[in-house]
Amino acid sequence: MDITDPIEGTSTDAVHPGPTAPQKKFHVLPITIDNVTNQAALLKHLQQITKLKLEAKLIGTKFRIFPQTPYAYSLIRRYISENNLEGYTYMLPEDKKLRAVIRGLPIDMPPMEIISDLDRQGFRVDECHNNDKSPNRCTYAAVYGLNGKYGFS
Repeated sequence: MDITDPIEGTSTDAVHPGPTAPQKKFHVLPITIDNVTNQAALLKHLQQITKLKLEAKLIGTKFRIFPQTPYAYSLIRRYISENNLEGYTYMLPEDKKLRAVIRGLPIDMPPMEIISDLDRQGFRVDECHNNDKSPNRCTYAAVYGLNGKYGFS
């Protein structure tokens, strides 16, 4: 909008603040570190380095850290490489463990029979157990550690 000042005889453009675009949120990949002996001390040290409160999860022997910013991600990656830690950010689909529930099995079916049957079909299973105490009285077997490269259909 062009406004002319009658006293000065000059024109100025009126600036109306428009709607601001929401700030783009960066998706930062989690970092997984293998074979960490003292997870609490490592997390505290990484929080001191990044000056941020970091979230972390312990999964077996793997320590997964969820950095909040790309800058924190780069600081943690640099720390891992400088201290020769085993760390990575991406898990291959064939290394990813899946969980499955098989419903409607007989209560007395042994888990070893389920594991051997799945093994004959090409599925590698780490753990299996029956659960007959479900609230809907449906028996099922929970299967853990299926190799991710085999799909279910």
